Amino acid sequence: MDTQLSEMQIDWSKIEDHPHRAVRFFKIMMRLEFALKELGFAESNGRSIRLQRCRYVRERLPKQFLRGFRDSRSLTVLLDRPPSFQIVTRGGGLSWHRAEPVTTTTELLHAVWRVRNNLFHGGKSGDPHRDRNDELIADSITVISELLQHDQDLHTLFAGRY
Repeated sequence: MDTQLSEMQIDWSKIEDHPHRAVRFFKIMMRLEFALKELGFAESNGRSIRLQRCRYVRERLPKQFLRGFRDSRSLTVLLDRPPSFQIVTRGGGLSWHRAEPVTTTTELLHAVWRVRNNLFHGGKSGDPHRDRNDELIADSITVISELLQHDQDLHTLFAGRY
């Protein structure tokens, strides 16, 4: 190893600059994705696996799943002001595209994964909108909790009880 590189002081402090529940949320998403794959909601192109969230919604969730959140007025941030998504502009820069309010259960799950992706892929690292990000994470955890309460098979796999 190059001694110059090994002697370089690395400032690791920025890795602690994330929303309060981000680490817990990552752990929850890790188990959720595992459980969905174990339930058979994944497809492969021979090189990578992709979750089939739309098929999961169609096959395992009741039509009124989203309505319960609307009726209770919970998840107002995730439903009414869902997370934006980052895009690469024509010039190669980064920009944010505002997402429309959630109107279907499929869109709700996409919004939860967008919260995960924005955090994991660095789109929200050091973001000045920390309070909003905390709300999006809290709402996402609420959605996942409802999924696990609704779908006993998913919950069993999530909890590691095979």
